[in-house]
Amino acid sequence: MTLASKIIITIVSIITVLAIIAGVSLHVVRGFSFGRDVVKTAEGTIELEGSLSEIILDADHSEITVKTGSEFSVSYCVPEALEPKVELKNGTLTVNSHSTGSLNLVSLGNVHYDNYITIIIPEDSELARVSLDVDAGEINLNNLDVSKLQLTADAGNIQMDSITSNRMEIDVDAGNIEIRDSSADTMEIDADAGNVELFDSTIGTLTADVDAGNIESHDCTIESGRCEADLGNINLRGDIGDVSTHTSLGNASTDKKSA
Repeated sequence: MTLASKIIITIVSIITVLAIIAGVSLHVVRGFSFGRDVVKTAEGTIELEGSLSEIILDADHSEITVKTGSEFSVSYCVPEALEPKVELKNGTLTVNSHSTGSLNLVSLGNVHYDNYITIIIPEDSELARVSLDVDAGEINLNNLDVSKLQLTADAGNIQMDSITSNRMEIDVDAGNIEIRDSSADTMEIDADAGNVELFDSTIGTLTADVDAGNIESHDCTIESGRCEADLGNINLRGDIGDVSTHTSLGNASTDKKSA
């Protein structure tokens, strides 16, 4: 495939991503008003008891946070149509937040309201799997020990801090990915439009594919892998092993692993 063809494909991909964002917005938000707050919210905290090995979350539109703490709970403040259904059964915590009707939001930006779902789990939790799927909204993870981590976001940033995992799978259509002070035996990242930044992390095998955006590591240890960007720069800094890089339109540089 020629460079020109790749550039055209990348531009088409970006347009597609923008269409996805618009589609998500139309799916989540319908109806307009002018100069008045028409959003009704549902909020609450659900205290949980029991063993936990797995978290499965599927949400239309919210900022999602999963972190450890001194309690075991799910807190939320969302538009009424997105009030989540929460169930803990056989060690699996399931959270579903899907629109049951139209959300009426002011089109001119005069409405300000909280829209979040926060999951707090006990500090000593060792999870077999965490799967989070969000149409529109940020995903924030902090201080988790999980064997398999799966994150999917149509439109929204992903931020991770102090995550230990055997396997991470991250798929973002439009949004940045930032990972700090984390470790993974295997990390797979697929981003259509957005930057990937890794800080002070240890990775066995890294595979990162970005259509439009940069891939950067800062003071990371990466044993092996592959990083590719159609439109963007690749800069890997730290203790970098056998990691191949390729960019169709951009620059690539890699620190060599120390002897």
